[in-house]
Amino acid sequence: MAAREGLALAADWAPYPAIVESDCAAVIKYLVHPSTQRSSSMFIIRDALEEAGKLPGTEFRHVGREQNGVAHELAQMAKRLRHCAVWRE
Repeated sequence: MAAREGLALAADWAPYPAIVESDCAAVIKYLVHPSTQRSSSMFIIRDALEEAGKLPGTEFRHVGREQNGVAHELAQMAKRLRHCAVWRE
């Protein structure tokens, strides 16, 4: 769901190619190879790919958690505070 939301925001804000990085290898695998998706998340993956189609190009990359530290800390803070927000510029 986070990848879908991020792609939707990117499509709304900037008409540029995007790189989606995640430390979840399964999510990246299903976004890169959606035909192998047979889980209950297939509708969310399909929605994410529809949002990606609104951009001129999208690349999906798996990164280690150590490379995704800031995003991980922000997500943990949002879970603790039960609050989320999007900051722009």
